Amino acid sequence: DIYIVASPDGEQYALKLHRLGRTSFRNLKNKRDYHKHRRNMSWLYLSRLSAMKEFAYMKALYDRGFPVPKPVDYNRHAVVMELINGYPLCQVHELQDPSALYSEFMDLIVKLANHGLIHGDFNEFNLMLDDQDHITMIDFPQMVSTSHPNAEWYFDRDVKCIRDCFAKRFNYESELFPTFKDIRDSDSLLHIAEHRRTRTDSEATRDSVASCSTIPPVTRRRSPPPLQKPCLHLPLLSVCPAGGGPSKNTQAAHQAAEGSTEETSAERRSQLGDESQEREPEPNQI
Repeated sequence: DIYIVASPDGEQYALKLHRLGRTSFRNLKNKRDYHKHRRNMSWLYLSRLSAMKEFAYMKALYDRGFPVPKPVDYNRHAVVMELINGYPLCQVHELQDPSALYSEFMDLIVKLANHGLIHGDFNEFNLMLDDQDHITMIDFPQMVSTSHPNAEWYFDRDVKCIRDCFAKRFNYESELFPTFKDIRDSDSLLHIAEHRRTRTDSEATRDSVASCSTIPPVTRRRSPPPLQKPCLHLPLLSVCPAGGGPSKNTQAAHQAAEGSTEETSAERRSQLGDESQEREPEPNQI
């Protein structure tokens, strides 16, 4: 569905609403590659994918100088673009120079293929002409890459649509037409469009996060120091030699340790005796 809308300044634009699968999901599976042969799929979700894909291709083609409307913006399943003052080719009944226009259409098909793209629906319903017979190409969701398994079939179908249209409507036939073998890859717009679509989503996510000013700062908690286990001072165990009892060195060490222990006990008892004498009250104090 196409609507004419206007900005607050009064400038007019074209608003396209994608509504895939509204009439028939069977045709949708045959004409769109992003359905992925799924059984259940929301038509609004598919329409959003279609709008996002069309805007990405339109932007990439417009930056490369292709005759497409200037993209403005997209949101969900709606795409806003430049309003073209012209008519679809299916409503035109007479041309000033059919041969020149025929050559322009074929050159446009080859130029798209040289950039790695095939329109997929290049017919009189998606081509517009103004009063000076300037071409404007529209409708890009069904575009495929030249590396698609059925790329040659799509390319030949686009060429055949133009040949049949000029033969029936303008009574013009030509034996000159391009083939899929004549194309050469010069600049693949498929990767540019895919990168632009991914970048748009990532930038939107980044801007939405950056616009939120209530995000609390992240504080790092220091982990408590590990608990230190008390050290147990165990007496040294002497190892007896194979011959039997303890050695002389071991006995001397034990005697020295016992002597030092007895001296320490004696000193402790003397200190306790002095303290008890100091604590005895004098008769006058009683």
